[in-house]
Parts: sequence; structure tokens; C-alpha cells
Amino acid sequence: MMKQLLPDYYQRNGETETEKMQDTIDPAIAAAQEAWGVGKELEEQPGDSFVQQLLVNTTTWGLKLWEKLYGLDTDPSKSEKDRRARILSKMRGKGTTTRDMIQNLAESFVNGNIMIQEYPESNRFTIQFGDIGVPPLLDDLSAAIDEIKPAHLQYTYDIRYLTHREIAQAKWTHLALNSKKCTHIQIRGGEINGNRNQ
Repeated sequence: MMKQLLPDYYQRNGETETEKMQDTIDPAIAAAQEAWGVGKELEEQPGDSFVQQLLVNTTTWGLKLWEKLYGLDTDPSKSEKDRRARILSKMRGKGTTTRDMIQNLAESFVNGNIMIQEYPESNRFTIQFGDIGVPPLLDDLSAAIDEIKPAHLQYTYDIRYLTHREIAQAKWTHLALNSKKCTHIQIRGGEINGNRNQ
């Protein structure tokens, strides 16, 4: 299998040391692929390099393997981006839980600015989001935090919404917002123009 990928000069020199090593490696790779159940997928997905599947940020059909490796349930209804975020958060969640770890974890879900405010005297912390509105994947973020934080710590989210003053300063009137068919939730969440404001 992998012998065909070697340059010609390795293939025409007869039984070389490289070929002997390759004959040893090929069965091991085949066994690993069979154990992972990826052999068939490799044949069916020629455009997605096997090497891409080895990195969380580039994996496609390998997402389910990463999820299995980290004990996550596979949810094909979620986007690849969301599934990668869950895997990355699980990877970052190894070791002793620190403020930086929680911040990195939250940033991997939100893809934005996060600030952690600690209150050690009351065994709690607050996660403040820099962007306006409820972040996507908030439930997944909560599940990931619950998994890595010590059991005695409680946490809350500080979510920023647009205020009436900010809307007025942007020169939006009730009539204009009504004509755009914006709901109060969309307005508070900063989605006035169909884009989330920051």
C-alpha cells in the first residue's frame, strides 16, 4: 500500500532496507485502520487526506474518531465547526482546572473575547462575554465547564445586550426596527442587520 508512494529509486533497487521496513509497517497500519474502522472510509473519501484526519482543525470524516477518542457522543446534526469546538474543549480540559483553562475552553466555543471574574470567598466565578447577545453553543459550553471544573465551584454567565441608549445612538427608531421585522430578542442580541453586532 504505502510502497507505491515511495520515489521510483526506492522501488527499483530490489529488496532494500526501506522495503523491509515498509513490509513490516503496512500490516500495522492496516490493523490500525481496521480497528478504527477507517479503511473503508479512506477508499470512499479520496479527497480528504488521511493526514487531515489526524488534526482536529482539519478533520472531516475523522470527527467521529476524535469524538470516540475523547468519550463524546457523536451528533451528526451539529456542524463540523461545532463538533470540532467540543473536541478541542475536551482536549484543553485535561489536568488541573485553572482560570486560564476555563477561559481557553470558553473561547474555543465562543470564538470571541472572554473574561473570567473569580470570587474565591464564595466558591464561584463569572464568565463575561465580550460580544453582544447569547453566544451560540451555550449549552455545550456549560456541559464542558461542568465536566472540568471542581464540583464545589458554581458559575454564572454575564451576557451583554444592547440597551435602549445604544439603539437610540445608532439612530434606530421603533418604526424602522418594526419595518425590518426585528423581534426584541434579536434587537437585544445585537442582530439588527442580520449580523451579530460587537
